Amino acid sequence: MMDFLKAKVKFNVTLYSSQTSSNTTHAINTIPLYTYYSGKYKDFANIAMPASIKRVEDAGYKLVRIEGYIYYDGATVDGIVTTPLKLYWSEARRDLFLTGCAADEQSAIASNYEYLSVEGYSPVVFTEWKSESPAGCQFEQSPSLSDIEFSARYGAYGNADTWYPSWGRDDHLYTSWTDGSVNGTKGGNSQHTTGFAVALGSDPLNLTISNIGTFQSFPAPYLGRYPSANFVYQDVWYYGTYALDNPHFPPNPPPNCGNWCVQGPFIDFRYSTVVSPMTPPEWFEPRVDMSTDTDNLFQESSKNNKKVKFGAPHVVDFGKDLEYSPDKKVYIIGHGASRPEAHQSWMQGDEIYLARGVPTPATINNLSVWEFYGGKDDAGYEIWTHNLAEAKPLFTWYNHTGVVTMTYLPALHRYIMCVSTPTFSPYTTKQFDTYLLESVNMTGPYKLVTYLKEFGPEAYFVNIPSKFADPSTSVVNGTSYYHFYLSYSANFAMHGATPNPSGSGYHWTLQETRLKVGEL
Repeated sequence: MMDFLKAKVKFNVTLYSSQTSSNTTHAINTIPLYTYYSGKYKDFANIAMPASIKRVEDAGYKLVRIEGYIYYDGATVDGIVTTPLKLYWSEARRDLFLTGCAADEQSAIASNYEYLSVEGYSPVVFTEWKSESPAGCQFEQSPSLSDIEFSARYGAYGNADTWYPSWGRDDHLYTSWTDGSVNGTKGGNSQHTTGFAVALGSDPLNLTISNIGTFQSFPAPYLGRYPSANFVYQDVWYYGTYALDNPHFPPNPPPNCGNWCVQGPFIDFRYSTVVSPMTPPEWFEPRVDMSTDTDNLFQESSKNNKKVKFGAPHVVDFGKDLEYSPDKKVYIIGHGASRPEAHQSWMQGDEIYLARGVPTPATINNLSVWEFYGGKDDAGYEIWTHNLAEAKPLFTWYNHTGVVTMTYLPALHRYIMCVSTPTFSPYTTKQFDTYLLESVNMTGPYKLVTYLKEFGPEAYFVNIPSKFADPSTSVVNGTSYYHFYLSYSANFAMHGATPNPSGSGYHWTLQETRLKVGEL
């Protein structure tokens, strides 16, 4: 087996080495990638397909060398993920351009290049992001999942944030969004307006965003109202919102965090029985307005430095139409706090809480139906209570919780929790950290998968859409990996920052990701 090398051509792909003798057997399913040159047009062309070779030779291009070897089809070989190499042409520039990643393809399209053909497929290169957990991290390293890696392949959609996709049984993703705009539809004033959309397609790098719209509801007596717990179940679309506020010193603890420093309560779910990729939903919202600061589903308040247990809750992703929910209930997870001195903002808290409800229009907004995780008894059995005051956190880590999501991955028999929190507490306009935890049980105990310092470098609303998570692990060169896409937005207050990883930005990013798998 020959080594891989990076080809020094004008696209970023990986090739099998061409530095071999003529009698060497190349890897199975590979073909040569040729470099041609035109002195007339001062243009290099990297091609593999016979039709493309004829095209350039007829135009006077001359063969320079074999650049390397690529796969001639997209079938996975030995667990290796591949990406198509697409050939584009610009008549104005008299230039052929071979793309091997989303950024190059978008650049070609933006420059009015014409798509010609797929020349072959290149192995995708994954780069590890080193885990750097801070001092005081209470979680032991997971022996099952570690070493997160990114391929630099990503999808980027809209010019907005707060994307929480839910996989409907019609195979489409129904998602929230807010602020900014999506395909020309403006989010309006985020203090009053929240957006919705449907993502069509099975390729996270090439989705179509449709049925885009907005809905107006009001935050008073708070100042902001944002999307959170969003899900589709049995052809009903449920869409939760929560409140935000600005601090008052006192009683809120200083300093000012910079952006929405007071996490307000979860308000309720609006819902629609019209669930379609093309027909707009018909929303029923029980609280277009709130009458008091406790006029919300869980009757919590954040006024006068009160703390909430379910700030910005999100629905646990159990797959298509809640397929893997253990009891066909909907579970929500949110960040909270109890200490008066705690900084509880939209991005920060001390605790993580879990609740469950019955997902029907008649019950979703009925407090008496909801149950809250209340810890475990002496025998280790879970306690569930209808009394919010008796709710216990899954874990507590002062100033190190924040926006939290959870996805069940049946291939791993694991729940993966994603938590984002300020790198520099309590500031919410600087860099953010994101860490992933795993457990075989929804209620824990949890172990650390990875801690991503300054991820994005300001990534938030991080989640793992189950639709784009692999159904099984794969083995590459003797190492087991699990492949999925990380969903997030980034850099709302750091627009000039260098995206890290590439593709991070103020939009919906779907970042190709994999984890190293140990003993499950």
